[in-house]
Amino acid sequence: MSTLQDSGEKPSIYLHRLQVALSVTIKRGGISPEKADQHLLKQFCRGCWDNSLIADLQLEQKKMNPPSFAELLLLLRTEEDKCTAKATRMKQHLGASKQRVLSHSQRAWMSSESEPDVETTETTPSQEQRKSSSAISQPRTTTSKTQRGKPKPWYCFTCGEDGHIASACDNEPNSVLVTTKRKQLKEKQRLWESQNPSADQSPHMAFIQTNGL
Repeated sequence: MSTLQDSGEKPSIYLHRLQVALSVTIKRGGISPEKADQHLLKQFCRGCWDNSLIADLQLEQKKMNPPSFAELLLLLRTEEDKCTAKATRMKQHLGASKQRVLSHSQRAWMSSESEPDVETTETTPSQEQRKSSSAISQPRTTTSKTQRGKPKPWYCFTCGEDGHIASACDNEPNSVLVTTKRKQLKEKQRLWESQNPSADQSPHMAFIQTNGL
């Protein structure tokens, strides 16, 4: 595998994409199932641009005894939640203008979600300036929301639970939950498509075909 993390892509989403590619490679006989976790962690450390995340979770030290896909995914999502919560607190405490100054300390994948609306000067703005600033910030916020990726099926197609895919599922099949999750996903996708009529849908279709939906 030579897949690298895309710009603005969360580490957990990048890991999930690697897992899909790895599953295809295993089915083709390119990698033995026993080495799957080791190859997954090795490629993640190589392709993830967030070195501070890799260092914080000590992922390089875990290559000889790598965690499973589900365990690694949980570690990444927990770390992402912590960073998101911290960015929210910082924005509330410091305000939009100071957050832009300190944004270099945040991880790269956080920039697209917590970017402040507008820049402000050091002087206190007048009432007319505040109105103008508010008018400018509104379309930028809307653009940020509409440019997010199309909803993807982050659930197992066998049992319906989150956190793993069908190829790594040890649970009993649950067609009722899978059907429910599929309906919810389709509703979210229809809403997204109505807001993004010109977006490219090919990556999502490839993901579904790979997982056997």
